[in-house]
Amino acid sequence: MKIVHFTGNASSVVDAKGRVSFPSTYRAVVSTRAAQKGDETPSSILIGEHPNQLCLQGYDAIYQDVLRERTETEVAKTSDNFSIDLDERLAELFGGVEPISYDDVGRMVLPARLRRIAGLEDAGSVALFFGAAETFRIWSLDRYRAHYADKPNMLRMIDGIKDPRK
Repeated sequence: MKIVHFTGNASSVVDAKGRVSFPSTYRAVVSTRAAQKGDETPSSILIGEHPNQLCLQGYDAIYQDVLRERTETEVAKTSDNFSIDLDERLAELFGGVEPISYDDVGRMVLPARLRRIAGLEDAGSVALFFGAAETFRIWSLDRYRAHYADKPNMLRMIDGIKDPRK
């Protein structure tokens, strides 16, 4: 079975309604992974705050199941009070994650709360989609450049991204 990951990067301008375009390559990953599991072709993803960076993290329903299984295993190994600790960890993981639907051409609306977290609240902001294997990140282009200012290799990865504001 071929494993499909979120790779590469793409940008999308946030419009006045908070819409962005979910990259076609990422939509293909979601569809392929669903088909491998025998699921219907999905038209939604899950997006929440990244746990360690000033961006959003997104993934498909397949990874949501993997994340839950990993968490259950981790908590079982380290907890004397399994059910309470598991409940708390799952609330941390999934409580702030929102299912986001997209249409046939990838248009989706990022809720205002998520746009604020990522620094994408202004119309005309540039959302940078960045693959991270099982997940992807959504950065403000400006915030990404500032975050990786001391890592030229990370900046080179987005050399082809044009800022439509300039």
